[in-house]
Amino acid sequence: MKMFRTFAFVGAMLLFTGAFSLLSAQVDDEALSEEELNSAIVYEFDKDFDVVFQGVQKGLVDAGYEVDYASKRKKLIETKFRILAPEDDFFDIMEQYGKIPYVRSPSWKNGRTLVSVRLEENGSGTTITVQAQLSAYEGRFLNKWLYWVSNGVLEEQALSAIVAAVDAESGSDL
Repeated sequence: MKMFRTFAFVGAMLLFTGAFSLLSAQVDDEALSEEELNSAIVYEFDKDFDVVFQGVQKGLVDAGYEVDYASKRKKLIETKFRILAPEDDFFDIMEQYGKIPYVRSPSWKNGRTLVSVRLEENGSGTTITVQAQLSAYEGRFLNKWLYWVSNGVLEEQALSAIVAAVDAESGSDL
């Protein structure tokens, strides 16, 4: 009887380990190339830092984002998360903006994005780097937020609004 319990215990542990490895194998952890990891867009302005800083904030608001953090000392502006896709249209919308992580039979909720802008003063003006990050909640197997990089579309949209706002901001000072 004692031997039967030992075999039952070992068998149960093997089944549990196998089931756990199947769940963890549902996420595709293939390595991303350096090109895919860096979807940031760099843009140079021939304008004063303060003008660019104000223009970036206004441009992000014009692009539909809400500024969450803005620090001149740290030279960083970040937005709050903006919901891009509800559960029903998740794949149709989010595939436009980046490669969605693979999860077998997922239940995606709230596809969203966050945009951060780093500013750098150089001798003749100000350089900005616009970076977007995508995320969504997977509620069936993983029950957690998954993050991935943008393909550059969101960065281009935000940058065009920023450029228009900086040009308008600098034009109002003259």
